[in-house]
Amino acid sequence: MSIKVPVKCYLDCIPSIVIQQVLEDDLSLLPKVQSLEAVAMLLHLSITTESYAKMDDRELLITIESNIKSIAISIKKFGGDIMKLTSNTIIVLWSKNETIEQIPERAVNCALQIQELLNSTQEMTILLAKIGIGAGKCEILYIGDSSHKTEYLPIGEALAQASQCVNGASEGQVIVSKESWKLMKDACIGAVHDESDNYLIKRCKAIDTLLLSNHIM
Repeated sequence: MSIKVPVKCYLDCIPSIVIQQVLEDDLSLLPKVQSLEAVAMLLHLSITTESYAKMDDRELLITIESNIKSIAISIKKFGGDIMKLTSNTIIVLWSKNETIEQIPERAVNCALQIQELLNSTQEMTILLAKIGIGAGKCEILYIGDSSHKTEYLPIGEALAQASQCVNGASEGQVIVSKESWKLMKDACIGAVHDESDNYLIKRCKAIDTLLLSNHIM
Protein backbone atom coordinates (compact mmCIF):
# COMPACT_ATOMS: atom_id res chain seq x y z
CA MET A 1 0.00 0.00 0.00
CA SER A 2 1.31 3.45 -0.89
CA ILE A 3 2.10 6.07 1.74
CA LYS A 4 1.54 9.80 1.44
CA VAL A 5 4.49 11.07 3.47
CA PRO A 6 4.02 14.45 5.20
CA VAL A 7 6.33 16.96 3.50
CA LYS A 8 7.38 18.61 6.76
CA CYS A 9 9.02 15.36 7.83
CA TYR A 10 11.95 15.86 5.47
CA LEU A 11 12.10 19.48 4.30
CA ASP A 12 15.04 20.14 6.66
CA CYS A 13 17.03 17.10 5.54
CA ILE A 14 19.31 18.69 2.93
CA PRO A 15 22.04 16.08 2.30
CA SER A 16 25.49 17.11 3.49
CA ILE A 17 26.90 15.50 0.33
CA VAL A 18 24.93 18.01 -1.74
CA ILE A 19 25.83 20.96 0.50
CA GLN A 20 29.52 20.11 0.22
CA GLN A 21 29.28 19.88 -3.57
CA VAL A 22 27.52 23.26 -3.77
CA LEU A 23 30.23 24.86 -1.63
CA GLU A 24 33.11 23.31 -3.58
CA ASP A 25 31.84 23.44 -7.15
CA ASP A 26 30.11 25.87 -9.51
CA LEU A 27 26.68 24.48 -10.32
CA SER A 28 25.84 27.29 -12.74
CA LEU A 29 26.73 24.99 -15.64
CA LEU A 30 24.38 22.01 -15.58
CA PRO A 31 24.07 19.08 -15.86
CA LYS A 32 26.95 17.92 -13.67
CA VAL A 33 27.91 14.57 -12.18
CA GLN A 34 29.50 14.05 -8.77
CA SER A 35 31.30 10.70 -8.46
CA LEU A 36 32.05 9.07 -5.13
CA GLU A 37 32.42 5.78 -3.27
CA ALA A 38 29.40 5.26 -1.06
CA VAL A 39 27.19 2.91 0.87
CA ALA A 40 23.54 3.11 -0.18
CA MET A 41 20.50 2.07 1.82
CA LEU A 42 17.01 1.73 0.36
CA LEU A 43 13.94 1.43 2.56
CA HIS A 44 10.68 0.28 1.02
CA LEU A 45 7.79 1.17 3.34
CA SER A 46 4.23 -0.14 3.44
CA ILE A 47 1.26 0.41 5.74
CA THR A 48 -0.18 -2.58 7.55
CA THR A 49 -3.73 -3.64 6.69
CA GLU A 50 -4.53 -3.74 10.41
CA SER A 51 -3.77 -0.03 10.83
CA TYR A 52 -6.17 0.87 7.99
CA ALA A 53 -8.88 -1.16 9.66
CA LYS A 54 -8.42 0.20 13.19
CA MET A 55 -7.43 3.87 12.70
CA ASP A 56 -9.14 6.81 11.04
CA ASP A 57 -7.29 8.80 8.38
CA ARG A 58 -6.15 11.59 10.70
CA GLU A 59 -4.88 9.26 13.41
CA LEU A 60 -3.08 7.15 10.82
CA LEU A 61 -1.41 10.19 9.22
CA ILE A 62 -0.18 11.47 12.60
CA THR A 63 1.22 8.05 13.49
CA ILE A 64 2.94 7.66 10.10
CA GLU A 65 4.50 11.11 10.51
CA SER A 66 5.85 10.08 13.92
CA ASN A 67 7.30 6.88 12.44
CA ILE A 68 8.96 8.73 9.55
CA LYS A 69 10.47 11.26 11.96
CA SER A 70 11.89 8.43 14.06
CA ILE A 71 13.42 6.89 10.95
CA ALA A 72 14.97 10.25 9.94
CA ILE A 73 16.43 10.72 13.44
CA SER A 74 18.02 7.25 13.32
CA ILE A 75 19.52 7.94 9.90
CA LYS A 76 20.99 11.23 11.08
CA LYS A 77 22.35 9.63 14.27
CA PHE A 78 24.28 7.10 12.20
CA GLY A 79 25.62 9.77 9.83
CA GLY A 80 23.47 9.02 6.77
CA ASP A 81 22.16 11.49 4.21
CA ILE A 82 18.53 11.20 3.10
CA MET A 83 18.83 11.76 -0.65
CA LYS A 84 15.25 11.09 -1.71
CA LEU A 85 11.96 10.36 -0.02
CA THR A 86 9.12 9.27 -2.29
CA SER A 87 5.66 7.92 -1.51
CA ASN A 88 7.06 4.63 -0.21
CA THR A 89 10.87 4.68 -0.57
CA ILE A 90 13.72 6.38 1.30
CA ILE A 91 17.15 6.55 -0.34
CA VAL A 92 20.11 7.10 2.00
CA LEU A 93 23.83 7.51 1.26
CA TRP A 94 26.91 7.39 3.47
CA SER A 95 30.10 9.02 2.15
CA LYS A 96 31.81 11.35 4.61
CA ASN A 97 35.57 11.75 4.53
CA GLU A 98 36.14 8.07 5.19
CA THR A 99 37.14 5.06 3.18
CA ILE A 100 34.19 2.95 2.10
CA GLU A 101 35.40 0.10 4.32
CA GLN A 102 34.52 2.10 7.43
CA ILE A 103 30.86 2.74 6.61
CA PRO A 104 28.84 -0.49 6.01
CA GLU A 105 28.75 -1.51 9.68
CA ARG A 106 27.23 1.88 10.48
CA ALA A 107 24.58 1.50 7.78
CA VAL A 108 23.62 -1.98 9.04
CA ASN A 109 23.29 -0.77 12.62
CA CYS A 110 21.05 2.02 11.36
CA ALA A 111 18.89 -0.44 9.39
CA LEU A 112 18.53 -2.80 12.35
CA GLN A 113 17.56 0.06 14.65
CA ILE A 114 14.90 1.23 12.16
CA GLN A 115 13.39 -2.25 12.03
CA GLU A 116 13.36 -2.37 15.82
CA LEU A 117 11.72 1.07 16.03
CA LEU A 118 8.95 0.16 13.61
CA ASN A 119 8.11 -2.98 15.56
CA SER A 120 8.38 -1.69 19.12
CA THR A 121 7.20 1.95 19.25
CA GLN A 122 3.51 1.11 19.64
CA GLU A 123 1.19 -1.78 20.42
CA MET A 124 0.12 -2.06 16.78
CA THR A 125 2.70 -2.03 13.98
CA ILE A 126 1.86 0.73 11.49
CA LEU A 127 4.73 0.64 9.00
CA LEU A 128 6.63 -2.31 7.63
CA ALA A 129 10.04 -1.94 5.99
CA LYS A 130 12.15 -3.90 3.56
CA ILE A 131 15.74 -2.64 3.72
CA GLY A 132 18.57 -3.23 1.25
CA ILE A 133 22.19 -2.07 1.47
CA GLY A 134 24.82 -1.82 -1.28
CA ALA A 135 28.39 -0.53 -1.48
CA GLY A 136 30.48 0.77 -4.36
CA LYS A 137 30.56 3.54 -6.92
CA CYS A 138 27.83 6.13 -6.90
CA GLU A 139 27.05 9.21 -8.95
CA ILE A 140 24.88 12.18 -8.10
CA LEU A 141 23.44 13.81 -11.21
CA TYR A 142 22.66 17.52 -10.88
CA ILE A 143 20.13 18.79 -13.40
CA GLY A 144 18.21 22.01 -13.91
CA ASP A 145 18.88 25.63 -14.79
CA SER A 146 21.07 28.06 -12.85
CA SER A 147 18.15 30.48 -12.58
CA HIS A 148 15.67 27.85 -11.45
CA LYS A 149 15.46 24.97 -9.03
CA THR A 150 18.29 22.43 -9.22
CA GLU A 151 17.45 18.76 -8.71
CA TYR A 152 19.85 15.99 -7.71
CA LEU A 153 19.48 12.31 -8.49
CA PRO A 154 21.64 9.54 -6.96
CA ILE A 155 22.44 6.65 -9.31
CA GLY A 156 25.11 3.98 -9.67
CA GLU A 157 26.37 0.58 -8.58
CA ALA A 158 25.73 0.96 -4.82
CA LEU A 159 22.08 1.89 -5.42
CA ALA A 160 21.61 -0.92 -7.94
CA GLN A 161 22.85 -3.41 -5.34
CA ALA A 162 20.55 -1.97 -2.66
CA SER A 163 17.59 -2.10 -5.03
CA GLN A 164 18.25 -5.75 -5.82
CA CYS A 165 18.43 -6.51 -2.09
CA VAL A 166 15.12 -4.74 -1.40
CA ASN A 167 13.42 -6.60 -4.24
CA GLY A 168 14.44 -9.90 -2.66
CA ALA A 169 13.56 -8.93 0.92
CA SER A 170 10.50 -9.57 3.04
CA GLU A 171 9.03 -7.06 5.50
CA GLY A 172 11.20 -6.74 8.58
CA GLN A 173 14.37 -7.95 6.86
CA VAL A 174 17.72 -6.23 6.26
CA ILE A 175 19.47 -7.65 3.18
CA VAL A 176 22.97 -6.58 2.12
CA SER A 177 24.78 -7.15 -1.16
CA LYS A 178 27.73 -9.53 -1.35
CA GLU A 179 29.96 -6.49 -1.92
CA SER A 180 28.72 -4.93 1.32
CA TRP A 181 29.00 -8.22 3.20
CA LYS A 182 32.72 -8.47 2.44
CA LEU A 183 33.21 -5.17 4.27
CA MET A 184 31.13 -5.98 7.35
CA LYS A 185 31.38 -9.74 7.84
CA ASP A 186 33.76 -9.46 10.79
CA ALA A 187 31.22 -7.36 12.72
CA CYS A 188 27.91 -8.93 11.66
CA ILE A 189 26.17 -12.29 11.71
CA GLY A 190 24.30 -13.16 8.55
CA ALA A 191 23.35 -15.94 6.16
CA VAL A 192 23.27 -16.25 2.40
CA HIS A 193 19.80 -15.14 1.34
CA ASP A 194 19.54 -15.82 -2.39
CA GLU A 195 21.36 -17.09 -5.46
CA SER A 196 22.97 -13.66 -5.97
CA ASP A 197 24.89 -14.25 -2.70
CA ASN A 198 23.17 -11.36 -0.94
CA TYR A 199 23.06 -11.77 2.83
CA LEU A 200 20.28 -11.61 5.41
CA ILE A 201 21.60 -9.76 8.46
CA LYS A 202 20.69 -11.27 11.82
CA ARG A 203 22.86 -9.29 14.22
CA CYS A 204 25.66 -6.74 14.14
CA LYS A 205 28.13 -5.45 16.69
CA ALA A 206 26.65 -2.31 18.24
CA ILE A 207 28.27 1.04 17.55
CA ASP A 208 28.72 3.68 20.26
CA THR A 209 26.51 6.37 18.69
CA LEU A 210 27.76 9.04 21.10
CA LEU A 211 31.32 8.56 19.87
CA LEU A 212 29.97 8.28 16.34
CA SER A 213 28.12 11.60 16.55
CA ASN A 214 31.27 13.30 17.81
CA HIS A 215 33.22 11.81 14.90
CA ILE A 216 30.85 12.83 12.10
CA MET A 217 29.99 16.34 13.29
